[in-house]
Amino acid sequence: KALNEISGSGKVLYFPPGTYKTFMLKFKSNSHIYLDKNSRILADPTSLSPYVSSEKRGLESFILIKDVKNLEISGLGIIDGNGTQILSKYFNELSTIVQNHSAGIRLLLIYRSQNIKFNGVLLKDSARWNTHILQSNNVSFNRCKLLNNPNESDLLGSLDGWDPDSSKNILIENSFGWAGDDAVAVKCTGKLNDQLKVRDAENIVIKGNVFLTKKSGLKIGTETFCSQVQNIVFENNDIIESDRVMGINVRDGAIVQDVIFRNNH
Repeated sequence: KALNEISGSGKVLYFPPGTYKTFMLKFKSNSHIYLDKNSRILADPTSLSPYVSSEKRGLESFILIKDVKNLEISGLGIIDGNGTQILSKYFNELSTIVQNHSAGIRLLLIYRSQNIKFNGVLLKDSARWNTHILQSNNVSFNRCKLLNNPNESDLLGSLDGWDPDSSKNILIENSFGWAGDDAVAVKCTGKLNDQLKVRDAENIVIKGNVFLTKKSGLKIGTETFCSQVQNIVFENNDIIESDRVMGINVRDGAIVQDVIFRNNH
């Protein structure tokens, strides 16, 4: 109710210190949400079905930002996907969801949206990819923290950090990421695609970040079902741990061009 009422009101929806347990939330257009330093929005693990959208296969997520314009989420609070608990309870069901051509239950799915800003928040413990930016435009993350469960476990699968997917004008800067899989992977998966042609990925800047990961720190691919991936900049990032610091994996035939890896350590 609060999310609905704040949309277009010009007011800020403020989460004071405390834990707010909930199922899937759908953020709205023309909204500003502020999470206090000691506030936590926590995914409820008592049922799996609320995270599996009846609207359209592939929207499985904890926080869904779909067809949204002009949204800002700020503050030092936490969005907690409770993925470790959810995976331990529903591992077989989640495996079936992924086999049905889904990306799984992401912590945050930004889909067909534009002008989305995240500032300062902690995105924690996803059951699958943490932050999936799909077919969206003008999305930024500044001074954010991303923390997936980095421990070895048979239950933990593809725990990517940020995945800009068939999107353009994306900025991830001055942030920290600890991922079980690729820290940042620029992709064109073709998921949720309603057109014959998969949208390109272009104008994506990853700069001034600190990453730890089990896999690739700064990556293009693996899925590249679009025509072009272009104008991608990885600059001034520190990779503390990784299996591969930098990677371009063009498995599915796109042309990758105008890519800069500059001053990464």
